[in-house]
Amino acid sequence: MSRETLIVQAKRTLYCNYANILSVRGVFLFAIHPYSDATYTPPSETPASSTTPTTPTIPNDNNVDIIFGDKAAEKVAAQKVEVKDNIKTTTITLDDAAVKENLDKLDEADQDAEKKIIIPVSNKSDVVIGVFSGQTVKDMEDKDVVLEIRTEDVSYTIPAAEINIDAVPAQLGTNVGLKDIKVSISVADSSKDTVKIVEDSSKKNGYQIVINPVEFEITCSAGGQTAAVSKFNSYVERTVAIPDGIDPSQITTGVVVNKDGTFSHVPTTIVVINGKYYAKINSLTNSTYTVIRNPVTFKDVENHWAKSYVNEVDSRLIDSGINDENFAPDRAITRAEFASIVVKALGLKGTNFPDKFSDIENNNP
Repeated sequence: MSRETLIVQAKRTLYCNYANILSVRGVFLFAIHPYSDATYTPPSETPASSTTPTTPTIPNDNNVDIIFGDKAAEKVAAQKVEVKDNIKTTTITLDDAAVKENLDKLDEADQDAEKKIIIPVSNKSDVVIGVFSGQTVKDMEDKDVVLEIRTEDVSYTIPAAEINIDAVPAQLGTNVGLKDIKVSISVADSSKDTVKIVEDSSKKNGYQIVINPVEFEITCSAGGQTAAVSKFNSYVERTVAIPDGIDPSQITTGVVVNKDGTFSHVPTTIVVINGKYYAKINSLTNSTYTVIRNPVTFKDVENHWAKSYVNEVDSRLIDSGINDENFAPDRAITRAEFASIVVKALGLKGTNFPDKFSDIENNNP
């Protein structure tokens, strides 16, 4: 189905009821369909992974080799491991000159292949931080490099261009050169306080937490000033391992934990990587993420042709019924409701948009 066809279908549904709007599956497939070709296999069997690329072998715990493309490069980074208050932190600091040398080799090897740098850490750290200079990030951006930080259970993949390093000096309020800017990309288990907030929110709303929350953060610092990179122009990918024994078909969606403790849906699919199930989450922001199970059914759609669509969008926190038991699928849908569904389905809630319409109040969902 072409992009133009999807747009025409979406426009037509503006004149339809709720059931019809939710049945345009192609429009929301990326956002609400949770499963790729992966199907659940009992623990006694090995799930197939032929549909996913084979990933490079991760070096041993004491090896800090960095992977450029599909080859490990030596003497590119220094590793520092600290344990404080029972929190293990591993910091990998990349050397500017060594990275540039290996980037040139990567560029010469195959100009058409995806250029990716992988920082693998497999020592059961609670916090993993990759540290670069702003100049190294710029060099990566110029070569369209994608950067990935990978632990045993989590990966964080971001195109270097999404950091927008050229805009950072102005955010820091200084004319410092890129080589003097410290860029830190971290993947961390959430603090006890954050876990408590997530648990309380899930209990209040009847959600089941499938994985412990994980925090993703990018900061840039220089001259005693720090600026956070928290919003992106395109979707940034994260994968989080699904615990053994959990049926992935029972997972509803990935969610971002908002500042007020509420959850918002983000586009999520289930994939298989090297025989293990992962939730692949795509989002336009950095924040705290987790994965939930939240099955919802409405009595008034039990025999309705749109039953699966209706129950799915409510389960994923994209839309809600007129009450806990009924959805009213055949009632008319307004332009505002349609816009709300699209924004939530694509995980756009929380991003900043200019105030354009005078008849929409700031607190209108």
